[in-house]
Amino acid sequence: MFLEGLIAIIYVYLIGFIYSLKEFWKDRSEPITVEEVEKKSKSFNQSSEKVAVITGGDGQIGKELVKYLLKLGYIVCSVGFKNPIVSDNVKHYATDLSEKDQVIDAAKQICAGFPKGIHLVICNAGIMLHPFRLSETEHIEMHLAVNVLGHAILVENLQPVLKQLKNRVIFVSSATCRAGYFSKSANIKGFWQRKLNGYQAYANSKLLLSIFAEKLVEEEREK
Repeated sequence: MFLEGLIAIIYVYLIGFIYSLKEFWKDRSEPITVEEVEKKSKSFNQSSEKVAVITGGDGQIGKELVKYLLKLGYIVCSVGFKNPIVSDNVKHYATDLSEKDQVIDAAKQICAGFPKGIHLVICNAGIMLHPFRLSETEHIEMHLAVNVLGHAILVENLQPVLKQLKNRVIFVSSATCRAGYFSKSANIKGFWQRKLNGYQAYANSKLLLSIFAEKLVEEEREK
C-alpha cells in the first residue's frame, strides 16, 4: 500500500511537469487569444435566454467561469456550498455534492425552475488530497462521492430538461487521471470505500469520471 501510494505521488507530479511543458510549447506555437474564445462562445450561444448549470462555482476556477457565463448572457444555476456571486442572474442551490439526496433535490429544483431546457452543464466541482472520510449517507469515499457520483447523479436527474434543447455537458477532468488504476478483481463495495492516499484517490476519481463521460457519449449516440 505504501509503495503504491508513493508511485502515485511521483506519477502525479511527473504528469504535471510533462503537461506543463506541453501547454507551454502549445501556447508558444499556437497561441489562442481571448477574442477568439469569445467569438466561438458567442457563435454557439444565440438563443435569447441561455441557462447554464455549474458545480463548484464558489471555487477559484468556478467563480471565473460564472463571471464569464454572465458576461455571455447566461442565467447561471450554481450547485454547491456557497453562492459564488450575488446577481439576479445567478440562482444558487445549496448542495453537498457528496450527498445523493441533496444532489437529486437540487436537480429537481432546477428542472422545475427551467422546464424549457438547459443549454450548458459544467461539472466543475472537485476535491483533491482530502483526508480519508466516507460520505454520511451513502458511505462512499469522498473523492469518488464528490468528483464522480455527485456529477453522475446530477446529470442523470437533469435529463428531463436536457432533452428539451441542444446542449453541452462538460466534465472537468485532469491529466492525473493517467495515474489512476482499477483492479478487475476488486470487490465492488470495497472499491467505493477504499482508504487510499489523497493523490491516488484523486487520480482514480478523475479516471472514473473520464470513463463515465465516454460512456455517456456512447449512450447518446445510440439513441
